[in-house]
Amino acid sequence: TIDKSVDTESLNQERLAATLLSIVDPKTGKYVNPFQNSVYRILKHTPIIEPNFLDTNSNAPILSLDKEKMTTLRQPLTLSWTMPVHQNGHPIVDSHDIIALYCPETADYDNFLEAATLEQVHITSSRNGGSRENEWFIPSLTITTHESCQFRFF
Repeated sequence: TIDKSVDTESLNQERLAATLLSIVDPKTGKYVNPFQNSVYRILKHTPIIEPNFLDTNSNAPILSLDKEKMTTLRQPLTLSWTMPVHQNGHPIVDSHDIIALYCPETADYDNFLEAATLEQVHITSSRNGGSRENEWFIPSLTITTHESCQFRFF
């Protein structure tokens, strides 16, 4: 028999697979549904103008990883970024900026494996044990089929 009092739609949504890096929605505290992630739509449908990161006078954030090479499966990884400020003292980085993961490295902006706003990154990292505002702690990076990957900041 079927219990009509159980909301099966809610149960099915709870069982959906999380995004690749288990991104958490800051508003609900639940995993982001990979089929309804607005960040994915933004990256797919917004023209990207890449800043000149090679310009030494650029105030663009700089990304760095805590390790140069992943040597075993499911290693923890910490991605961090600088927090540059405008001449007026206000931060250049805000909660709506996006970090995207590309595997393998590619010039095609549409072929990302994962993407999240800094607001999503912060809550996800905190839930996983990260404690700094400008870091994304990933407790278990499971990407194994690619020789190289790249994080990008938008």
